[in-house]
Amino acid sequence: MSDLLRISEIITSRKYLKVKLALVAALHILFLSTLNFVVYGEFFVFPYLVESGLVPYKDIIDQHFPSLMLSPINFHSLGIRAFDSMLALHFSLILLNHALLYNCSKHLFDDEATYVLPNIVYFATQPLFEGYVFWIDSLLAPFVLTAVLFVLIIKNGNGRASTVVILGLLAEAAIFLKQTAAVVAFWVLILFIYKKMYKNVLIFLLGMILPLSVLFIYINGLYVWEEFYYWTITFNLTVYSKMARSVDMVSLIKFLPIIFTAAYISIVNISKKSIEFMGGLFLLFLIIILTWVPRMDFIHLQPAIPVASIIVGSGSIILDYKKIGVIILSLFIAYNTFAFISFNKFTHDSLYSNYDLLIENINKETVAGDTIYVRGVGYELYAFTNTLPPNNYFVYELPWYKQALKSKITSNILKSRPKLLVFRDNTIDENDILEMIKSDYQKTVRIEDINIYKKL
Repeated sequence: MSDLLRISEIITSRKYLKVKLALVAALHILFLSTLNFVVYGEFFVFPYLVESGLVPYKDIIDQHFPSLMLSPINFHSLGIRAFDSMLALHFSLILLNHALLYNCSKHLFDDEATYVLPNIVYFATQPLFEGYVFWIDSLLAPFVLTAVLFVLIIKNGNGRASTVVILGLLAEAAIFLKQTAAVVAFWVLILFIYKKMYKNVLIFLLGMILPLSVLFIYINGLYVWEEFYYWTITFNLTVYSKMARSVDMVSLIKFLPIIFTAAYISIVNISKKSIEFMGGLFLLFLIIILTWVPRMDFIHLQPAIPVASIIVGSGSIILDYKKIGVIILSLFIAYNTFAFISFNKFTHDSLYSNYDLLIENINKETVAGDTIYVRGVGYELYAFTNTLPPNNYFVYELPWYKQALKSKITSNILKSRPKLLVFRDNTIDENDILEMIKSDYQKTVRIEDINIYKKL
């Protein structure tokens, strides 16, 4: 116990706070760099196909709002096209989150000695929930923290009308990235109404209009209103909501300690009235979790982790960091460390182990603009080989998409007769395609369980 108290005194010392922040952030990046980085293939293939002239929601099927995948300003146009540049962006966002956490603490806590505690909790928690994975939810975390920071500034009486407008702009920009980010805007409106800041409600909604108008103008210019509405609204509420649900008890067990710790600290805070805003933060934490429950992939928790970090980090204040607070935080961090070792591998199997060899063999047989067909292998191969999908039509062949588009996928393959077929064993079961392969294609390369067939 004495050792814990000594560590606590060092951590909560008012000296060298920014040095401590930099050290925590650097250690976080260093730890993540020991894990195999995984980036969702959509970040590569969607922007590439948009740049190649395919029309979002008509030729490129996806259920998300445009974000940096399907809009004119996308990862490809910004030059972020390789794993290394995606990794650099991922690490930059982690560092940004640390800076935002620190600034939130400055506006939330009276004792500057505690400013860095949420950063320590974030470091101890973020890797556990697929922190090595890069997806839209990774992009949302800074927006959530910025919303928290701006609300704190406004609540403390330091915000102007322009601050509320910018908050509205950022809230709608987050929705532009992913529909579920609407819960953040909902949370802001609840707080403004609760505090009877009715003028701020109108200004906030006004700020949201500009990004929303840009989205409408873009979709209208593509002439894909019907397709856009179906895939981003109707499809999500019908086919996807039924087929993509997954309840994983292991996932719940891993996440319950965070929920219970945050809830306990928030309840104690309400009874003690130590930090006024903690109830609002716990509400935000809960409503973000509600967007995760239908599909329990840990990457979807990334926007909630920084909020939980602030709540749990505040435990040293609310619970008395010289006694109970130190014990709670120490147990919390120890559990996360144990859970990471138990449920994760320090070195994850890379999704990209054969990519260089696959790309080399595909490039031998194709030129830019050729049509190939990929199944059961990373679809980002289209982007990495400058090739196009059958009949210039692309959809991720996930179960919920295949149910709606199986005949369309098959007819496009049969109609275009791709120059190459690249697929894993036992992934093609359509008789028409199997007959086409048998009569018109020859196997040229086999890499482990991946086959490359060339058109005769």
